[in-house]
Amino acid sequence: MLLDGGRAIDLRARTLGDETFTTREAELLAWLAERPHQVVTWEELHEQVWRFAPSVVSRAPYFTWRRLVKKVEPDPHRPRNLLSHHGDGVAYVPPAATAELGAVGSVAVSPPGPDTLASLEAYWSAEPYEASVAPPEHRALRPGLERLLATLEVPAARARVGLHLVRVLVDAGELQPALVLAERLVPGAEPPHDRYLLALRVRVLGTLGLHDELEAAGVALLGRCAASGDLRLTARTTANLARVRHTRGDSAGALTLLEQARAACQTVGDVDGEMRTCLTMGTVLSALGRWREAERAVRAALVRAVDQPAIQREARGQLALQHVMRGDLEAAEAGFAALAEPPDPFATHNYFLVRALLGHPVEALAGLARLAAHARAHATDGDLLHHLCLAAMIALAVDDDEAARLALEAERVRQELGDRTPIPRAVRGVVAARRGDHAQAERLAAPEPNALGGRFDVPLLCLRAEVALARDEMEAARALVAEARGIAERQHADPRALYVGWATLATTTR
Repeated sequence: MLLDGGRAIDLRARTLGDETFTTREAELLAWLAERPHQVVTWEELHEQVWRFAPSVVSRAPYFTWRRLVKKVEPDPHRPRNLLSHHGDGVAYVPPAATAELGAVGSVAVSPPGPDTLASLEAYWSAEPYEASVAPPEHRALRPGLERLLATLEVPAARARVGLHLVRVLVDAGELQPALVLAERLVPGAEPPHDRYLLALRVRVLGTLGLHDELEAAGVALLGRCAASGDLRLTARTTANLARVRHTRGDSAGALTLLEQARAACQTVGDVDGEMRTCLTMGTVLSALGRWREAERAVRAALVRAVDQPAIQREARGQLALQHVMRGDLEAAEAGFAALAEPPDPFATHNYFLVRALLGHPVEALAGLARLAAHARAHATDGDLLHHLCLAAMIALAVDDDEAARLALEAERVRQELGDRTPIPRAVRGVVAARRGDHAQAERLAAPEPNALGGRFDVPLLCLRAEVALARDEMEAARALVAEARGIAERQHADPRALYVGWATLATTTR
């Protein structure tokens, strides 16, 4: 996303120089970048970017916009690229043609010649599917690629040039334009460009969470890979389809696909693909309760990731989380503590979860308060909500007033984000019941329409059991605890890992 003064926002990395953007800020920027010069109304942002229901009243888009203008514009009082149209909405105005020329250099103005296209082919041939981050000189070719594509009429030639443009769009985080362009180019593409375009389409669909379309595109891609003998791409695509199966609850089917993908990676020597497949296998095997196999799969990735610190950290985080789910809290504590440097919000959050489970709720609350303060300072509202929800549940064992305060803040953040997390309401219901306001407790603790289920089933049942206990309804509390225990067993998890107050609740209702 180009700006005046030769600057550019990297939407994929969510950075502008030393400035970083939250997920929501990046989504807003991407939405505007796809609609240059177009006034986007607040209502459109409210419904399409924040995905709020029409009945929800929120000024989250407005406050996010104000933060963006301060971050992006050198003089926020005289903005050049992010403009407000009072009473209507906001717009992204790209740099003028002369400014764009100065920003990206002359190579971006003239269509690339045969030598440049050949160098692009050579660069991408090593990673045709993953399409690792494009170097700056490739990103600077975007205007030229767009001009060249507009002049070509032969479908195969258009596909060859368009493939490079799709890669650059994906790298810039402009996923919808990349998806549309890839769909238009595939019918006229010849091998291997047809496979590469389909692979990029699968990748984008996965990022967008469009699992039905991903599955159909993945099956089509596997057919072309089989016809051409492209085992490497077959392995990557099979692993993607396995993730869709797991997301839909078919963990056994996902595991079968992952085993096929891993074998294919080994056959062609795709070490990076094998490591990532092993990490996914660890997640799937954990869901099946096959803990030892899950650990072996993750350790296999860890052993191979000698010079890949990101994969090493992901693998170690998975191992520590497996310890939590199995109830081995001491090992989990050591695992998450080892990930504390450099600071990792995910690892640190889980470390304080384990500290609370080990009987140190005050320490855990203090640590989560520091994480929440960091999230507020950096406007990472998703992380903030995550920390507040855990802290609110822990606080129920320490101070009802603090639990209510944390839950209220979490509820406000939840509404601003348009998130459906039901935990804040349920915690407030417990506090209301303990204070004797049973009507309020009943309203807050009741299952919320359209609330997220799945991983929240056990904590919600436990919080409803807490409400029943506060109302001296022991039999109802026991029934809810028994239901929660049954779900935990089906998930092959220690119930303590799913509800931080489980130990006390289970003892009280015994």
